[in-house]
Amino acid sequence: MIKPLSKKEYKAPKTEILPLTNEALRYLTETRRLRRDTLEAYRVGCVANGEIAIPFFDESDNRVLVKFRDAKGGMLKRKKKNDDGSLTEYESKTAIEPKGKPILLGTHLCDPKEGGLVICFGDYDAMAVSQSGIPNCVSLPFGDKGFGFIEHQWSFLEKFNEIILFPDNDKFPTIEAEQQAHKKLDQLATRLGKHKVKITNREMFGEAKDANEILIKYGERKIKEVLEYVDWFPSGIVAVADYAELEIQEGTPTGLADVDKATGGFGDGQLIVVSGDNGAGKTTEVLNIAANFIKEDKPVFIWSGEQKVGKIRYWFERIAAGRMYLKKVVSQKTGFEFFFPIDEYAERLRGWYRNYLFQLTDVNIEPESFFQSAELAIRRYGCQLIIIDNLMAFTGGEGDGYYQAQGDFAQSCKRFAEQWNVPVILICHNKKQGESLKPRIPTKDDIEGSKKITNWADVVIQMFRVPDVFKHEFENADTILRLCKTRESGIVEDIRLSFDTESARFCQMSEESGNDRLLGWEI
Repeated sequence: MIKPLSKKEYKAPKTEILPLTNEALRYLTETRRLRRDTLEAYRVGCVANGEIAIPFFDESDNRVLVKFRDAKGGMLKRKKKNDDGSLTEYESKTAIEPKGKPILLGTHLCDPKEGGLVICFGDYDAMAVSQSGIPNCVSLPFGDKGFGFIEHQWSFLEKFNEIILFPDNDKFPTIEAEQQAHKKLDQLATRLGKHKVKITNREMFGEAKDANEILIKYGERKIKEVLEYVDWFPSGIVAVADYAELEIQEGTPTGLADVDKATGGFGDGQLIVVSGDNGAGKTTEVLNIAANFIKEDKPVFIWSGEQKVGKIRYWFERIAAGRMYLKKVVSQKTGFEFFFPIDEYAERLRGWYRNYLFQLTDVNIEPESFFQSAELAIRRYGCQLIIIDNLMAFTGGEGDGYYQAQGDFAQSCKRFAEQWNVPVILICHNKKQGESLKPRIPTKDDIEGSKKITNWADVVIQMFRVPDVFKHEFENADTILRLCKTRESGIVEDIRLSFDTESARFCQMSEESGNDRLLGWEI
């Protein structure tokens, strides 16, 4: 039986936390300069082997995570199991009890009535700030390695009208590393809500690299001074000469090599328009792209005016499973063929995408409400791709001002993409083609509605399903993906795709066995 893989499989820690040993107490009080009352407030102790144990308690005072540190400030020694069953010893600064829930350290000490929330990036940093008389001091569970605590503590975080980030004043080996760190900080502030996020001024740290080192070198008064002169988190208005950004901004691969070469992948701030006739495979291809985003550890948010959640799940699971992990079920009444994940793999597959694919169930929704929901998906769940299926279902297909509404909505999609640094995919329909003896591949001018739709788009894709009788004229392709517009490269080309009817996967005909590609959950 295949063990299910679940992102939400958390268990309460069982570690027995004992009083601090003399060795650990000396290190924490003499080297780290943390008082006994501070350590008692955060309930710091030791485990049987002498390592320091730092427990994490939630708002209800439930212990949900335990972190371990060396009693002298050194490295912990751990072993990991290799594929062949052998063990490899390694060193780590910290370790955690497996399956603990990542939340903010110090949550149990916080009261929104006492002021804003101060988020430090290290355990001892939060204790140092708290010791200085500052209320509501917490620290990230894993530094800047992940922000999953936001989903778990959304209600808790929303109670604070002000959040102050107190990051370390790190020295980076390269410009690229520094830029990546800035990008992570920006992602954190965005998800917390930049309208209420402030950040410490690192120039006030002196020679210290973090809050605990400020305490050690300059004392508690200096920490208070640092927090008296915090700045609003950067709003995006900068001096051009001082702006630092990676020269190459890579997007997320779509799974189709030629599309990625032409577009650089789908990335921050892009509006991608996908259109085609009925049955051309628009939604199916977009769900293929969604699977690739999830493969890259990037959550996806979708709104569909045509497909309910159950139908989206059915199609997505076919794509994610691939034909190797599908079973066929034939209806006894109609003979219709359905394809589902094989039973022993189903829960593992769902565990893989459970925290990565979200759908808005409201069908009749105004643009303002939709963008509020999309913002929530970005901030709460960390979604990095927004899918709207489709424009006609959203804006209506007729009436006065219909074209104007379409153009305005496309503009809003582009502005939203830029504001939140996420790609937005907007699925459209084509105008009805007149009868013809031979079908033709549509262009961007065939998209139903306002031309502003394609004007605002960074990428325009047409999906054309080749009728069986004409496949010999299209090199036996099942579908033609036409790149009608690529703002970055200017490449316009037709890409021949094959379609697997069981898994609903597309791949380029030039890629052998492309429909058998692995997404990562199978391993």
